Amino acid sequence: MNARLISLSSFLSCAALSLLGCAPTNTPAAGEPPSLLTVPRPESCAGATLTGNTLDVDLSLVHLRGSITLNGQPLPRAALERGAIILVDTRSASVQRISLGTSSAGAMDVMIPKGTYEVRYLPPRCDLARDDAMPCTPMVIERALEVQSDTRRDFALKSVTATFVVTLDGAPSAAPEGALVIEGDAGASSQLQLASLRPVPVWPGAYRVRYASASNCSAMEQRWPCNNGVVARDVRIDEPRAVSVDVRTTLVTTPVTVNGAPAAFSTPLSSIQLRDSSGRLFTTQVATRLGSLGPMRLLRDRYELFWAPQAFITCLREGTMPCNRGRLAELSLEGQTYTSAIAVQTVLAQGTVTVDGAPAVTMGSTASGEVFFVDDEKNRASTDLSMDSRFALRLFRGARGALGYNTRSSACGGTNISGTTLLPCGEGTFAEASTFDADRTVTAAVATHNAPLSLTVDGQVITSNGVGELSTVSFASTIAGAQPTSLSLSNSARLRLVKGSYSITSVNGFGGAGCSASMALPCGTHVLASGRAVTESGPIALSVTTRRIAGAVRINGTPAMFAPSQSATVGLFSIGATALTTGVTTESPATFRAHVIDAPIVGYITHVDGCSLDEPAGTTTLCGVSFFAGCAAR
Repeated sequence: MNARLISLSSFLSCAALSLLGCAPTNTPAAGEPPSLLTVPRPESCAGATLTGNTLDVDLSLVHLRGSITLNGQPLPRAALERGAIILVDTRSASVQRISLGTSSAGAMDVMIPKGTYEVRYLPPRCDLARDDAMPCTPMVIERALEVQSDTRRDFALKSVTATFVVTLDGAPSAAPEGALVIEGDAGASSQLQLASLRPVPVWPGAYRVRYASASNCSAMEQRWPCNNGVVARDVRIDEPRAVSVDVRTTLVTTPVTVNGAPAAFSTPLSSIQLRDSSGRLFTTQVATRLGSLGPMRLLRDRYELFWAPQAFITCLREGTMPCNRGRLAELSLEGQTYTSAIAVQTVLAQGTVTVDGAPAVTMGSTASGEVFFVDDEKNRASTDLSMDSRFALRLFRGARGALGYNTRSSACGGTNISGTTLLPCGEGTFAEASTFDADRTVTAAVATHNAPLSLTVDGQVITSNGVGELSTVSFASTIAGAQPTSLSLSNSARLRLVKGSYSITSVNGFGGAGCSASMALPCGTHVLASGRAVTESGPIALSVTTRRIAGAVRINGTPAMFAPSQSATVGLFSIGATALTTGVTTESPATFRAHVIDAPIVGYITHVDGCSLDEPAGTTTLCGVSFFAGCAAR
C-alpha cells in the first residue's frame, strides 16, 4: 500500500477510540495504576498555520523500523490476531496501533509522527482458545521512546505459562462460576472464565487477582460470590508455575429496622452499593422482605454498605426505607455467616408545591412535575407530586442536601390549542442545602420566568436552521443530575424556565458531508453559555461568531491521496471548551471543510486505520488511530 494511499476513519469522539480505552469505564481505587490504554489529552498546541479561513493539516511522519520477537524468537504463526503494539505520544494525543497480525515473523516498518512515545503491548484475550504463546496480559514495554527522525528499535516480548487452580472456601468446585481478572502494574486487566480454565501465557511479573461474579446478589441460590473483589495479591509469575486461588465467602443476611420497627421495602429487589477495602464501589440488587436484607454471598472483606434506591420508589409510609442514598453499616466479613442487625433512622420532608403562586398540579393537563433531593455528593432522590400538589420524601436522618422542583415538561410554556396553560421547562431549588435531622414541612414556592432565546450568529438573529427538529437548542440546569430539555429553534421564542442556572447548547443534527454551508448553525454540538442565570423575565441574548474553515491534508508536505472509496476526517475543537465538529470529503488530493464557532484556539485531529505486520514485505504503511496535528490561533 502506498504511504499516501490511506484509509481515514470518520469518527472523532472517544467512542472511536473505545478499543484503546480512551475513557476508562471504572475509576481505579486508591493506589492502583491508571489504565494501560488511557489516551492523554494534548498538553500543548503548536505547529499549525491558520491563514484567514484556511487550515492545512500537514502530518510530519518518520519511519519506525525494527523487529518484534517473543522470548527471543520470531513471532509464532497464529489463527487469531496476536495482539498489538500501541504507541501513545506523551505530549499530544497521537495514538498509533501496530497489529501483530497472524503470520508475520515480526519485521516492522511503519510511519508515525515525530514524538515521545510510551510503548504498550495490547494483548489478545485470555479467555480465547489459542494456538500460540503470545502473552494475554498487557505491559508497558518502554516509557519514553524518542522518535524525532527515522528510527530503528526492536521490541522484545516475553511469555511464561501460568496455571490457575481455583477453590471455593478451601474445597474444589464441580461447577465453578464467574471469572478471574488478572491485573498487573500496567493497569489493564485480562479475564479467565472459571468454567473453562486452561493454562495461559502471561507476561512475567507481579499480579493482583480479582474475582468477577457471574450474577447479582438477588439470585435465589448463591454458591459463588455475587460481588467482585481481590482474592490474591502480589502473585509473582516469573517462570511457568501453578497459582492457587481460594475464593472465600460469607453468607450475609441482616435484620433491618426503620425508626425501631421492621423495615418495609417497596419492591422485592432493592439496589445497594458495597465499597470494599480497596475503595472500589460495587452496585447490585439484593432480595428484600419485611425486616430483612439478603441473603447475599459476598467475598470476605471489609465493606461499607450503602442503600442506593432507584428513582421514584415509594417511601412515604412510616417504616419504609428512605428515598435517598445513605450509609447503612460497616461489614467486616470473616466467618461463614453474618447476621448483625442494621438500624436506620429517617425523617420526613414534605410540603405543597406552588408554581408562580398556583398549585403545580393545575398548571398542566398531563404533567405535574417532581420534587427532588440532591445531597452534597450529588446523589439524587425524586418523588412525584400528588393530585393536590403535595410531596413527601423520607430521608436518612442527618442527610444534608437541597430540595428542588423539576417540571418534567417539554412544552416550555405558552398555551396549547385548547388554551390550557402549559408547564414551563427546567428545574430549580426551593430549599437550600441543609441538614435534615427532624421532620420538616417545607415552603415550596417555585418561580418561573419568560426567557425567550435570542440567538445571533455572525450578526444575524436566527429562528430556524432550515433543517427542522434536527437542529435544537438544549437547556440543562447546572444542578447535579439534571436532564436537559431540547427545543427546536423555531419554538425557543416562547421559552419559559424555572428560576435557576442553566447551560445552553446548540445541536445541529447534520454533520460531516450532510452539513450544508448555508445552514446558520455550525455542525456538531457547541456550548453557547455555561451557568447562565435565569432570575427574572427577559430574553436570553446569545451571540456567536463562526468560521467556515477549509484546508488540505498533507503528508510531509505532499498532498495526501485517497482511493475513491476512502474518506478523510478532520475534527476541529476548541481547547478548553466542548465545541466539536467534523468536515468530510472523498476528494483526492484530500481536502476538508468545516463550519465551527470561532475560538481563540482550534485543535484538529485526523484519524487513519491502524496498520498490521502482515502487510506485504517492503510496504510502508501509516499506523495512526489518531494524530494530534497541532493548534492554531484565530
